[in-house]
Amino acid sequence: MYQYFKLGYFSVLLPIMLLTFTGFFQNNITHSKSGGSPTAFLSSSTDSSIRDPLNWIAYGGCWEFFGKSIYGQAGGEGRHLLFYQQKVFRNFIFEVRLNKLAEGGAFGLIIRYNERKKEGYTYIQYPDGGYRFAIIKKELDYSLFQEPASKMNKGTNVWNSIKIIGIGSKFELYLNDQFLTSITDNSYSTGRIGLFLGGDPRQKAVFEIITLKKLE
Repeated sequence: MYQYFKLGYFSVLLPIMLLTFTGFFQNNITHSKSGGSPTAFLSSSTDSSIRDPLNWIAYGGCWEFFGKSIYGQAGGEGRHLLFYQQKVFRNFIFEVRLNKLAEGGAFGLIIRYNERKKEGYTYIQYPDGGYRFAIIKKELDYSLFQEPASKMNKGTNVWNSIKIIGIGSKFELYLNDQFLTSITDNSYSTGRIGLFLGGDPRQKAVFEIITLKKLE
């Protein structure tokens, strides 16, 4: 499709492209290649501190804030991370709605993560079925809990909600308001909280943060 634009005395024929979600967005996104230096966002959104992209930092992938939603696209093989950089969390409530828009790769949450050591905890969900809570050590994860998709909505373009309450060495997990499990592990006491998307550039997801609260 083409459209004429008048610029002073000149008329210019410009192609008008219908843009779809590809991970390379306008103005309010910075693209950070996997494994590169952390990159802050450019958007001026001020809905709240949690929804302000300036309060988040990306390690790989492409991310965009749009209203209450955070869109992500993987930028290559591996785990692509987005962290809330204002606080380091010990005790917390973290609840997120999440929706895999394309492909069947893993996505989910990052808990008490040390970006320098690449260690922490993660909730991992697979759209075709199953979810895990795991320890990350040197970019590898080791399951503390896993289960088939009995309590989740399966497939792409469907929503699920996950809530994690972490107090000391104890974690409680809720999926779609149903209690999943209680886990005790003292490997990591504090760290960053955020989101992740795994896999190649075909992997796309959207997240909505319901609650991110630091507990005393």
